[in-house]
Amino acid sequence: MSNQLKKIKISIGVCLFVITAHSQQIGNGLADIINDFTVPLVSGAYNGLNPTGTLPESDWQHLFVVRHPNPTNNYQLQIASTIATNDRLYFRKLASGSAISVNPIWYELATRGKNNFIGDQIIVGNVGIGTQNPTEKFEIYNSDTTPAVISLKSFRNDSQFVDVGRISAKQSTVEIARIGMPRSGGALTGYLTFWTKADNNVDLTEKVRIAENGNVGIGTINPTSKLTVAGNINSREVKVSVDAGADFVFDSNYKLPSLQSIDKYIKENRHLPEIASAEKMQKEGINLSEMNIKLLQKIEELTIYVIEQNTKINELQEQNRKVIDLEKRLEKLEKN
Repeated sequence: MSNQLKKIKISIGVCLFVITAHSQQIGNGLADIINDFTVPLVSGAYNGLNPTGTLPESDWQHLFVVRHPNPTNNYQLQIASTIATNDRLYFRKLASGSAISVNPIWYELATRGKNNFIGDQIIVGNVGIGTQNPTEKFEIYNSDTTPAVISLKSFRNDSQFVDVGRISAKQSTVEIARIGMPRSGGALTGYLTFWTKADNNVDLTEKVRIAENGNVGIGTINPTSKLTVAGNINSREVKVSVDAGADFVFDSNYKLPSLQSIDKYIKENRHLPEIASAEKMQKEGINLSEMNIKLLQKIEELTIYVIEQNTKINELQEQNRKVIDLEKRLEKLEKN
């Protein structure tokens, strides 16, 4: 046998040995059946029917384990799924020791259904929910008649006035505006707040609040009516609804105060009857609807006074005309 032929035989033998050795490392294609996924396991494939440390689904479980080569190191990467077709795929890191759970939760690999994630998720581009073509950084689309809802929830259930949910607008790392939804003490009620600021060097301050009873406050956190504004209001038109007018003044049975009684009241109180004093207005404010009716009442009363005065003036003018006519007649008689 030539040396060249011997070399060929030796090379073939080495290849067969390597292939055989690698086949032994891969295994026979069968997974061992075990009843506990939380015990120290060597790298390999396993399965079991609802074992300890099982997945959220109840069924036969497939388990793939990758373990550190150090036999004293029990850190394992476990990947598992159930036997069902197209079922979810889960993973977790498992280790022994008091500082780490011996049966940590499983995290789903976004395969189908509900997915659990841990840590930061970084997405470069637009995010679409219910749409394959989002045009904004975050877009929600619902193809049926139900609304597209974003729900903000908090686990806290105490008496602290903390935000259950918050929408924050930032310029780089500086928060410049905020919409917050704090709880109202310990009760299951809350209010909606809007925070802004005029300068980056100052803190956000609450500018608008919608209270749990429906009252709205602008510039105040304690709205006492449907709209409470702590400041000026500029408007082209304001419509005030009223329950009744002041036309009762023109009823035949209305008792119009005499000018003498009004004169006496003003001298004693320094303001008109049925109209609040300046001091009371400054302290309690005024009700526009009631004040407009009162002012209209005074204008209508004043109109009646003017009409009465005009009637008296006409009567006096007529009397004066008659007196003048008599004087002329007397003067004419005296001349004759």
